[in-house]
Amino acid sequence: MALPRSPQLVDLLPASIRNEDTLEHPSVACLDDELNPKRLNKIYYCLWLAGRPMPPRPLHYQRAASREIVVDEKMDMHLVWEPNKIHLKPLPRYLLSYEFWKDNLVCEPTCSCASLTTGSGTDPSHKMQSAAEKPHSQPSSPLNSKQRSMIQTNGNICQRHQLYDCAYGFLFSYVALIQYESDFRIAQSAFLLPKTVTWAAWKELVLQLLNEKNRGHLPNKRFIFGELRLHRLNTIYRICLGTLRGYRLEYQTYGSFFVDNLAPIVSIITYVVVVLTAMQVGLATDRLGRSEAFQRASYGFTVFSILFPLFFVGIVFCWFLILFISNLRATLSFKKKRLQSTV
Repeated sequence: MALPRSPQLVDLLPASIRNEDTLEHPSVACLDDELNPKRLNKIYYCLWLAGRPMPPRPLHYQRAASREIVVDEKMDMHLVWEPNKIHLKPLPRYLLSYEFWKDNLVCEPTCSCASLTTGSGTDPSHKMQSAAEKPHSQPSSPLNSKQRSMIQTNGNICQRHQLYDCAYGFLFSYVALIQYESDFRIAQSAFLLPKTVTWAAWKELVLQLLNEKNRGHLPNKRFIFGELRLHRLNTIYRICLGTLRGYRLEYQTYGSFFVDNLAPIVSIITYVVVVLTAMQVGLATDRLGRSEAFQRASYGFTVFSILFPLFFVGIVFCWFLILFISNLRATLSFKKKRLQSTV
C-alpha cells in the first residue's frame, strides 16, 4: 500500500493546538504534548493499583463488555476506562508517515543516545509504504533493555528518544486493540484509524511492530500497563500527589456529584431499616425482651442509625464545599488572567 508522502509536518498535525487556555498553530514543539503521557509517568510506580501490566484487550472485547468507545485526543487518557466507557486516542496520520519518524523521532547520529548505542529504532511505518518509496538508508536498530538501563542511569535520553518510546508504545497498544478484522472495522467506524489504511496494510504494520518487539525494544513505561481505571487514578493522584481534583474530575455537574455520593446511603438506610424492624420484633418477644445484652445492642444500634446518616451526609457536603470553593477560585483566577491579557 502506498500512502501519500507529505512534504511538510504541518500537513499531518492537527489544525490547531491548545496551549493552556489559548489556541495556537501546531508545530514540532507540540509533539511532546501530543505523544508523551507525562501525568501517568509521574505515578508509574502506583499504576499496578489501577491496571494490570498486560496489553489492552481488543476492541471486540470492549464492545462485548458494553463499553462505549470515547474518542479522546489526550495521550494521558488513552486506554483509561470508567463504567460503561473507555477513552481511546485515535491513531494520527503522522505516525503512519515515514518522513515523520525519520525527521522527528529517530535520534540524530550525534546525539547522546546514539553515542552509547546504535540509535532510537527503525521506523515502524515503513512497512505501510511501497518499496519504491523507502529510502536507501534505514535508521539504526533499537535499544535493548541493558542499553536502556545504562542510558537512564546516566540521564542521557534525548527528547527525540523519549518521544520515539511514547510513539512506539502508543502504536503497539493498537496492535493489541486491533487483532481481528472485526476489531479493524470497529476502529474505522469509531474514527480511530485513517480511512486510507486497509486491513492488508494494517497486518503488514503489525508484523513489523512484532518484529521490533522481538528485537528487544522497550516502549514508554506507561505502556507496560494496558487499561487503567479512572476512579483508581483519581485516588492515586489525591493520595500520592495531594491533588484535590484527582487525575480527572469525574463529575461534570454538581447534581451528578450528589447522585453518585449520596446513592450509597440509600442502601445503608435500607439495611438499617431491616435491622431496626428485626430488633423491634425481638424486643417484643419474652426471651429477647428480658435480655440486657440484646437491649444494649438495640440501644447502641438505634443511636448509630440516627447519627451515621447525618455524619455521612455531612462529609459529602463538606467535600462539596471544598470542591465548590476550589472551582470558584480557579474560575476567578482564570477570569482575571483573561481580562489582563485583553487589556
